[in-house]
Amino acid sequence: MTGLIFSFRDMAVLTSAFIGLLIGLFLYRSNAGNRSSNRVLALFLLVQSVSTVLSVLLYSPVAVKFSPPVMVSMLTAEGNSIVLEGFLLYWYTRTLLFKGFAWGREIHPHLAAILIIALIGACVMNLQDVENLIDLSVVTEGEARIIAVYAMMQIARNIYAGLCFINLRRYRRLLEDRYSNIGKVDFTWLQLLVIAYLVSRVGWSLTPLMIVFWHYNGETAAPLAKVLPFYAPFLDTVWLFALSATLYFALQYSPRFEGLKQKAALTPQEKSGIKREHIDKVEGYMRRHKPYLQADLKLDDLAEKLSISPKALSILLNVHYGKNFCEFINHHRVGEAASMLSDPVLKEKGVLEIAMEVGFHSKSAFNRSFKKQTGLTPLEYRQGAPGNGIEA
Repeated sequence: MTGLIFSFRDMAVLTSAFIGLLIGLFLYRSNAGNRSSNRVLALFLLVQSVSTVLSVLLYSPVAVKFSPPVMVSMLTAEGNSIVLEGFLLYWYTRTLLFKGFAWGREIHPHLAAILIIALIGACVMNLQDVENLIDLSVVTEGEARIIAVYAMMQIARNIYAGLCFINLRRYRRLLEDRYSNIGKVDFTWLQLLVIAYLVSRVGWSLTPLMIVFWHYNGETAAPLAKVLPFYAPFLDTVWLFALSATLYFALQYSPRFEGLKQKAALTPQEKSGIKREHIDKVEGYMRRHKPYLQADLKLDDLAEKLSISPKALSILLNVHYGKNFCEFINHHRVGEAASMLSDPVLKEKGVLEIAMEVGFHSKSAFNRSFKKQTGLTPLEYRQGAPGNGIEA
């Protein structure tokens, strides 16, 4: 027999699947760090490995050696693994970001959706329609139905990847309720990981969608067959990057990543239970002691100084001032910085130096907060201050 059964791209993808399998087994048995998130990540990697191996076998020359029943089983398994891997990535971000997270009734809709998709796939992928599925030049009605179901599974995976961004946004809000400088908590790696995963998966979902669209519009998918050899390596490169980033960042950051407890919605009693004495205590302490000048100030630290529970302080800031903790502290920091910028005695002091003195961790964060509050950049504000240059 002559020629390669697998391309070099296939071999690279299979190698990455093998690496993912090894790392997944390691994470599953590891007791370091967050065991729940490690085990979910392990399952994600294991399912990815299965999905990868199946995709290579199904869409390479070796596929002609499989009988129709075997092809049906492999297609069904690959489709289900596609949906499952998206759900597991969503689950991973939940367990990693939120301390003490546990599935309750919330998991039932997810399980029901996955089961319905699996049943649809099993019903549509019947024996007589899969023999020439790889040939895109001619797509039969039965093959179009199979590809449509496959596209639906791809879309479900993309939806779960998109839901990961909701988890990240919730986590950011929790950070702003607890820390005055959220830039010190690095979760950019997780954002980049989800973005890379979503880009690669959305790219692959376009292929079956285009095939189905062209079929039902009376057009052939032959042009796609010509483009796919160039298109596929790019998507696989992005996919390999996403997988490599998963392994690298998960092993480096996950063990020491600080999850936060999710907040329950405020009750009417909590909203109306704010005490005037607490408001006076907060305002008096902020005016006299200026705790906002401390760069690493946390909600718990301020609550302890005020002899108020962290929850009561958080409710007070959100309801009475309409700000989370980060916004409240930065509001005072900007006020202090504005005073310093308008002082002619301090005109030689640099903007970055002032930003650090009032508690900001970076010039970019300072500029962003300052302009949001005053409508001007710090430099514009200084230039427009009386005695410091032009009038604003």
